[in-house]
Amino acid sequence: MNKFVNTKTGKLYTAYSIREIGDKYVVVFKKGGKEYTYDRYTIDLMTGCDLSSTNDVPTSTGKLIVYSYDKTCYNCGEKTQILTYIVYTGNILDNFTYPWDKIKALKYQNTELHMINEDIEYYGVKVLGDVFSFDEIMVNKYPKRISVAYSKTLRRSYAMNICEHCKAIQGKNFVYKDINRFIRDMTPLNVFDTISFQITNDFLKKCKNHYITP
Repeated sequence: MNKFVNTKTGKLYTAYSIREIGDKYVVVFKKGGKEYTYDRYTIDLMTGCDLSSTNDVPTSTGKLIVYSYDKTCYNCGEKTQILTYIVYTGNILDNFTYPWDKIKALKYQNTELHMINEDIEYYGVKVLGDVFSFDEIMVNKYPKRISVAYSKTLRRSYAMNICEHCKAIQGKNFVYKDINRFIRDMTPLNVFDTISFQITNDFLKKCKNHYITP
């Protein structure tokens, strides 16, 4: 068992498990119990705490909603179907669903980019190509539709849609702009699929550059 002191109250607690996620600790007090999130500075771990004991053990199950919409391919001019997830920047485990909450999306708006290009709201959402763990899920689920390719614009490789006709890649920037427009105009999107996945420590570590609340 793991013990820690709450620095705010000075009380000593015993926990079933403690996981470290960025600047937070996620504490479970009993097997199968509820998870509680604490800021690192409020927790003083006692000697002997094992933060890696649950690395490969799923802590819970998440779901990823996959949306689809049709887009004209820039290369061949044919209509091709685009697949993407839309998750909230403030918590990537939170699927963004219709009716779109524009007030919520504006909380993490990239205001600097919006000032440069006012045609795009730059809402606080993540799409295909933004979150590596979700990209892995999508590539494995739809290998004929989504592939990892190199972007000359972003100068990195990431998961992208492939045109159903000419196989030209459909980059993230175009998808992000489309999603921004759909949210702004309150346009509903087709739910193509819902994928269940296991939330493990390894999964969370891959998401360390994103806001996340298990």
